[in-house]
Amino acid sequence: MKNRLQQFMPDDKYQDKVLLGNWVERRRSYVKHPHDFKTNYSIDYCPKPNTTNDPKFLRDQQYRGLGYNARVLYDHQGNTFLENKSTTYDISYNHLPKKSPCGPLPREIRFRMGRYEPEQDYAQNFGNVTKTGLLDYYREKWRCEIQDPRKTLQSSYKETFTAPKHERSPSWGIPLANSSAMEASNRRLYHLRLRGKQRLAVPEKVLVQLPYVRRCNPITWECPKHM
Repeated sequence: MKNRLQQFMPDDKYQDKVLLGNWVERRRSYVKHPHDFKTNYSIDYCPKPNTTNDPKFLRDQQYRGLGYNARVLYDHQGNTFLENKSTTYDISYNHLPKKSPCGPLPREIRFRMGRYEPEQDYAQNFGNVTKTGLLDYYREKWRCEIQDPRKTLQSSYKETFTAPKHERSPSWGIPLANSSAMEASNRRLYHLRLRGKQRLAVPEKVLVQLPYVRRCNPITWECPKHM
């Protein structure tokens, strides 16, 4: 049975010259360079461990210099921290020195602790201390616009870009229930649009008889006899 199936199986469609699989990786040969490309500084000067200070103390000082984590401030203070709209530079050199009668804050550096005392907590909410007056200007402007009786309660966009006027279009009456347009066969033919024309297939008894006044044909000038 297996031999019979093999005769119906197609031949290999790939030639011997066709490269299959990861032939690039199989052919590529890599020889590690004997040199490790070290700099003269790393060869001549070997790093030595710091035995003067405690490694744990240095690590704590490094983490302390990074400041507060933003995630901690969000969780504990929430919107109060997010409402701080002043920069640290502006608070340190513009607003805090103005509060002190003697100029800048009298602080002393502690070399052993590696910090200034007293420390300033910038994580608290200072609010919008850098006031340029733009918010107050717009609040006063909005208040005057609301009190003006000539102004309507509309936005500037609605006053500038008015909606276009709707053009009057003829409104066609809805056909009656017993008219030809409401017949099921006519609705089906209307959707089919055979040969691009509307076809009606309604018996005469179903059609609504409307009064029709016969008039002369303007092409042949033939008039009905009763005229």
